[in-house]
Order: sequence, then C-alpha cells, then structure tokens
Amino acid sequence: MLELGDIQGLVFSGYARQAQARYFLLRLPASGAAAWLSRLIPRVTGSARRDRAQDRRLNVAFTASGLRALGLAEEALATFPVPFVDGMAAPGSARALGDSGPDAAERWEFGGTDAARVDALVLTYAETASALDDDSDELEDEFARFGIDASFEDVYLPSDGRGHFGFVDARTNPRVRGGPRKRRRNPFDPDAPAGEFVLGYRNAYGHFAESPTAPVRGGTRELPRLIDAQRAMDLGRNGTFVALRKLEQDVAGFRRFLGERAAELWPEASDGEGRLAASLVGRTRDGAPCGLEDTHGRGRDQNRFGYRSGALPQARCPLGAHARRANPRDALGHSAQASLALVQKHRIIRRGRLYGEKLAPGAPVDGRARGLMLLALCANLERQFEFLHEAWLDNPKFGGLTHERDPLVGTAGPADGRGDTFSLQGSPFRSRVALERFVRVRGGAYLFMPGLRALAYLAEG
Repeated sequence: MLELGDIQGLVFSGYARQAQARYFLLRLPASGAAAWLSRLIPRVTGSARRDRAQDRRLNVAFTASGLRALGLAEEALATFPVPFVDGMAAPGSARALGDSGPDAAERWEFGGTDAARVDALVLTYAETASALDDDSDELEDEFARFGIDASFEDVYLPSDGRGHFGFVDARTNPRVRGGPRKRRRNPFDPDAPAGEFVLGYRNAYGHFAESPTAPVRGGTRELPRLIDAQRAMDLGRNGTFVALRKLEQDVAGFRRFLGERAAELWPEASDGEGRLAASLVGRTRDGAPCGLEDTHGRGRDQNRFGYRSGALPQARCPLGAHARRANPRDALGHSAQASLALVQKHRIIRRGRLYGEKLAPGAPVDGRARGLMLLALCANLERQFEFLHEAWLDNPKFGGLTHERDPLVGTAGPADGRGDTFSLQGSPFRSRVALERFVRVRGGAYLFMPGLRALAYLAEG
C-alpha cells in the first residue's frame, strides 16, 4: 500500500487545473536553511485525497549541495546514488546525456558551474496569474528573511494543450500501480511498479531500490521508517529523484526546416509539412499515432497501440521517430512481451511546462526565448533517465538504424563531420532527410524530492 500522504503530490499529478506555475531556483545560505524549510513544510502538497482538493500546490526538491546546506552529513550523502551526488554536469552524466558543444554545462544559465549552483527547487502552482503572484510574494518574503538567493522561471500549461512546436501532448506517462489515479489498462503500456518512481517499494525487477539513509535523531517528531540493523533512518522512503532540464526550442527554425524539406520530398503535396512533422515526432499534431490517424480519436485511445502489430504500418511511423524512441513499447527485440518488460524498466514520469510566449503561426522570428522546462521523475537516475537518453534517444543504431539520432532532442552529430540524418522508410526505397538542431540545453540539475516525513527530518538541521 502506497503511503500517499507522505509522497509529494507532483509524483501522481501534473496539476492540470493549476495551469500557472513559477519555478524558483534557490541558493541556500550557510546557516538558517533548515529553519526556512520548517516554515515551508506546512505548504508542501502531498498525494493524499485531501491534498488533491487544494486550489494551490507547492513542492520542493534539493540537490546534493542543498542537502549539505540543510546540515546533512557527508556520511549520509554518501548513501545517495553517485549521479545525484556528482550532479548532472559531472563528466559521466554529461556523456550519457550528450551535453557537449553548444549544450555543454559551462554554457548553461543554471546548474552547470559552482557560480550558477542550484541548491533547491521550489515549485508553486495556481489556477490564475494573480493567485500565483500572491503565493510568490509570500515565498519571496521568506527567501529574503533567511538570506536565500532566488531566481525564477514562469511556466504554464497552454490552454490548447499544444507545445511550442504545435503538437498536442499525448499524455504518455506510465500508470503507477497502486497510485491514486486510475485509468483503463493498456496492453501496450502496462502498469509500472511504484518502485520505479518512488523509493521504498518494489521496482520492475521485483527488488527494493537502494535508499539513502541518515543517522537517528532523538528529537525527530515524524521519523521515516527505521532500519533496525543499521540504526539508521530511511531518508529516501517515499521520495523520488528529479531531473530538471531547461530546453530552449527554435520554433521559427523548425517551421522553416519543415517547409524546405517537405518541398524537396513531396513537391506536389499540399500537406507535406504536416506529414514530415508527424514523421519526425511519430504522432500527428493532434496527438494521433502515425498510421492510425483515421481510426484514433483524441483521448485515451491515442495510446492504445503497439509498433509490432500490422495495424501500424512502419512506413507511417518511422523507426527513428521521437515518440518511438522515447517509448519503444513492443518494438524491441524478438517478442512483444519481452520488449514491454524491458521498456517498463526505463520509464520516467514527465512533468513538462512551457516557458516563453508562443510564436504565432506565420509570425517572423521575434528573438524571444521559448521552450520547455522538463521535470523527469524516477527512482534511478542512471537506469531510467540517463539510459533513455543514451540507449534510445541518442543511439545512432536504435531500431537497426545507422548514423541517426532523435530528430528533436538528439545531440549534435559525431565528430567525423558527417551530419545526422532521419530516414523515412518506404517501398521500394527509403528517403533520407538531413537534420538540423532545434532544441538546446540551457540549464539542468539532479534533485531529490523527499517524502514529507523526510522533509521534517531535514528541517531539524
């Protein structure tokens, strides 16, 4: 049974009703951070039913440096996974995520260097801009009182459900077994064990993931579960890891690219741009899977499909399409069942929101920054978030391809000078499109989002 009252609410909800949000990036002071956290805790939203009824939501997460600022000892930090302790900008994670060249950490706006360090992330959500401002004023007063340096990014869920590139979010987050939100079972996207996303529960291997621990404190009022053999507290229980990525999107460049390449591929076609865009993404702009546009309406049925069945022609959903790489479903290996079991071990929960005003169709380049603030939640940063990037999104041999990467979020081509391409499978021959880059990494960090009892422990310093 999941302890929903101890799990922060973002794990099980994207807060669709609270369309306005502000993400605060904090640098905590050398002293006083624990006292600040103790005042913040009553506002933190959990996953219990009573929390889901609130009009405003707030969640908080910390980097390794943030946990140090809260007084967590190095011995306790050493029980956290290495990617989290070292940070997203560390060489190992940078290689896995392809953060080099224009995307190198030293170029980031935050999180890439000590000077741009992030200690904590406070996420506040509201239904209206005025309510968001009211909440933010209270938070900023507290930041000033405790000597916390804060910057922020305003983000939002668009009213039409479409991202900057014009596509409807197909809502392909996994259904967590035992979670509060129920939906019809999907044979092509099986329920994921809670331990894939929340520490303290069994994962897809049937095991309990290693969880960080901390020394017992006699005065703690609400203790995470005690590990008797070690006389240590299970600091990780009901917590999750968060990968934060600020992804700037070149919308005007993407539109130009579609127009030019579609004219080359299908000079007589009137729908060439839409056809090429759907091929790159793996879905139409309305969210329907490529190849099933005429039989799938909007909503849940958009995700009830596999790639191995004859109902989804390969030529209509290219092997290297973004949606197919991000969630291969039943397409890997020699059997659908084995593929679904493998994919289940590498899923993430996406909580992305847009930043920057949308560029109107046909509008000229306006020079304004816009893109996506991605929050990816998982229990194992290396096996889930980094694996997804390295083995699927950035793998040039994914699905039997060669010299290809994800057409939207893949890294730059190899150092041999040959640019990446995208293949449109067809008969008797395939077509190849020379790719350009439309997404750049502008910031990032690995954070830990503790359970509410663990927050109380950290607040005691």
